[in-house]
Amino acid sequence: MLANGPFGWVHSANLMVSGALVVAGAAGLYPTLRSRTAAALLGLYGAGMVGAGIFRADPGPRLSGRHAGGGAGKQHRSR
Repeated sequence: MLANGPFGWVHSANLMVSGALVVAGAAGLYPTLRSRTAAALLGLYGAGMVGAGIFRADPGPRLSGRHAGGGAGKQHRSR
C-alpha cells in the first residue's frame, strides 16, 4: 500500500534497488559458501523484492472508494 500515492515511486525504487543489491550479494556469496542453497535462496529473495517493486499492490477500500467484503459481517434480521 505504500506504493499507492503521490510518492509511491520512492517505495518502488527502494524495493528494486534493495532487491538488486541482495541479488548481487548472493552472486558474490555463491562461490564462497559450501552450501549453495543459501546463496540461491538469497537470490530468490532479492528477485522477489525486485518483483514487488515492479508490481504495485491494489489500493485498499479507503483509497479506491469501494466497499471491501461484499456484505461479509453484516447482521441479518431474524424472523
